[in-house]
Amino acid sequence: MVHAPIFLDSSSLNDLRELISDGLHNSDVFVLILTDGVLTRPWCLLEVFEAKTRGVPIVLLDVIGGGFDVGRMQAYISDLETKMGATNPTGLELLKQELQATPLSQLQEAVLDVLESFDAGAVLSWNPGAGDRAMLAALKDLVERMALLTKRKVHWRGEKNKTRNSARWNSKVLSCMTRTARGTRSCHPTA
Repeated sequence: MVHAPIFLDSSSLNDLRELISDGLHNSDVFVLILTDGVLTRPWCLLEVFEAKTRGVPIVLLDVIGGGFDVGRMQAYISDLETKMGATNPTGLELLKQELQATPLSQLQEAVLDVLESFDAGAVLSWNPGAGDRAMLAALKDLVERMALLTKRKVHWRGEKNKTRNSARWNSKVLSCMTRTARGTRSCHPTA
């Protein structure tokens, strides 16, 4: 749809640490696809934290039927050390190791700040069971939101043929990092 290369971590990623160095650090926008438990995973938390720390705009994309519960995630993040320590002690250890000298409380604050935008209604929706036209409309909304956040203009081509729309991303490309386990995806327009 956007005529751009796509980075899929399920096929291109050899080391999860590359999510940050090869993905997020080269990105202008971070798309967090909200599914059940997405923010219970250490690498997802690290991506959100890194995006906030670097000032990379974050787009929240709520998957219809994906089971994301913002209140439950806010409670989990607020008590991250206890909750992750009980359910995923290895994950908690990884978080602390990757954060190095950065206090866990800074990560919690950053993630809770992102979740506040969910409460404010700044969320796009994605229905994976939708028909072609609804799916294209949702994708267009996503691309247009990314363009807005980066002060770029999207030029859509083929408006007459709704099923074959494409865009030019103002000399930028769109790459997607997809964590296929449990449906988590992150899309990033990059330079």
